Amino acid sequence: MRKAFLCHSSKDKEYVRIVARRLTRARIIFDEISFEPGEDFRNEITKRLDAASVFVYFVSKDSLKSVWCNFEVDEAHIRKISGSLDGQLSIIIDRKVKYDDLAKWLRKFKTVIQTRPSQATRDIQHSLFSVLSPQEKKPFIGRQQLLAEFVKSLSTFESKVPNIFVITGSGK
Repeated sequence: MRKAFLCHSSKDKEYVRIVARRLTRARIIFDEISFEPGEDFRNEITKRLDAASVFVYFVSKDSLKSVWCNFEVDEAHIRKISGSLDGQLSIIIDRKVKYDDLAKWLRKFKTVIQTRPSQATRDIQHSLFSVLSPQEKKPFIGRQQLLAEFVKSLSTFESKVPNIFVITGSGK
């Protein structure tokens, strides 16, 4: 599954937490849940960036001054040049930030001003969807009959033997 690396200042943590909860763990790389405790922070950043498909930079006056955010932006730039990063998105969450405050390489890609976490979540979902290959974009169509049969089988109590359902998926 494609994941978004969430780059942010610790002072913007609450905003990013809301976005992270809405995107769910399976779609994000967020320091609080993805980084191994006790490990070198630089190594964790580079390791997690290598696993990301999309780099998302939450831009504020604080993130622009943050040593860690600048390190992450620089590392993302290296990965973008090498082709290992499929997409990037800058979300300006602080209205005091100007477009020209962004690193030059980030100005070439999508940037949005978004003070609402709910809309930022949708922007990130769209970015993740846009980097999927055509095989990964298979829609869930024509399964209404299967779903109806499944629901009906759950609601019938014809036998005294309990029904057991095992549902699996490939995650792809």
